[in-house]
Amino acid sequence: MTTDRKSYLNLPAGIAAAGLVAGIAGHALAQQRPMSINEWLQAESGNVNMQRAIQEYERAQHGTATQPPAYQAQQYRQPQYQQPQYQQPQYQAPQYQAPQYQAPQQTYQQQPYYPQQQAQTPQTAPQGAPHAAPQQPVQQQPIQQQPQPLTPGQTQPQGQLPKQPNQQNTYQVPPDALEKIDREAQKVTPAAFSNRGYYLGGHFGWTIGSATTFDDAASSFEPEASLFAFQMEGAAGYKFNSGLSMELAGSYNYTEFDDSEGYASVFAIMPNAKMEFDIGHPVLPYVTGGVGVGVVNAEDISSTAIGSDSGLAFAWQLGFGAMYPMNLQTSLDFGYRYFGTSEVELDLGGSQYDASYGSHTLMLGLRHQL
Repeated sequence: MTTDRKSYLNLPAGIAAAGLVAGIAGHALAQQRPMSINEWLQAESGNVNMQRAIQEYERAQHGTATQPPAYQAQQYRQPQYQQPQYQQPQYQAPQYQAPQYQAPQQTYQQQPYYPQQQAQTPQTAPQGAPHAAPQQPVQQQPIQQQPQPLTPGQTQPQGQLPKQPNQQNTYQVPPDALEKIDREAQKVTPAAFSNRGYYLGGHFGWTIGSATTFDDAASSFEPEASLFAFQMEGAAGYKFNSGLSMELAGSYNYTEFDDSEGYASVFAIMPNAKMEFDIGHPVLPYVTGGVGVGVVNAEDISSTAIGSDSGLAFAWQLGFGAMYPMNLQTSLDFGYRYFGTSEVELDLGGSQYDASYGSHTLMLGLRHQL
């Protein structure tokens, strides 16, 4: 069985060998010249069929065959990027070197120097010449040696600082120093100007002139005011650092007439604005003004207009003055006010009158900072 298998395997090899010999013979006959074995091998080195036949023969004879080298594709390796590592710079703090001190050298007191007098022959001073004053010993000043600065690496003995002479403060504060400073500060910045915040104020004044008129269909007249005429006012407001103050004030104005012993009065409520000016002096000048509403009341304005009536009118006032700080919270106020109203219709003694109230008043008041 083994022999038959070998015969069966040798059959293709024999056929291939016979074909190869026939090809070689035909080629040799075509060339009409004999070829050596080396020439024949060299001529058939590039024949693929011949190489395949040789491989089949070796496999049939020995069970091995030379395999052509397999082509192995080279694997592409992508270059790996290595990110550089960041190294934070290291900061080295400078080393502090403590100052070195050197103890001052001790001074010494030299003895007074007395120059030696050479022995001289005594001479007789001429007559009438002044006698020489006796010589005093020459006193030499002690030499004070300044402490030398320490060189690098040199330390103070025993780690102590040089001793300084004891200095005692003998200055005594005067008992009224704080009061003087307070007074000077108030001169530079008045208390009434520097204090901001809420405040309360009140004023009372004497009316020095009246401008109250009554007009009817036939005539117009202005009653003569008596000395019993005044204006009083109360206010609450807030003051800013700029010197501006905003307040709400209520006032009562009263004027009595000499001819008829009647009177006219106005009760008014109005917001006021006041502006103070800092002139570098404790006294602060100011201007003020306001508008509001008021109730005008009149009674017995003349011998023919007997009766009383009242009406609502538009009211305003203008003024100026000065303030003087009495302390850090309270200020004295002295000023002038003009107060007036619009015309209002009044029925007095059966006649219709268009009445308007007006007054000129000198005011004195106080303002207290809360």
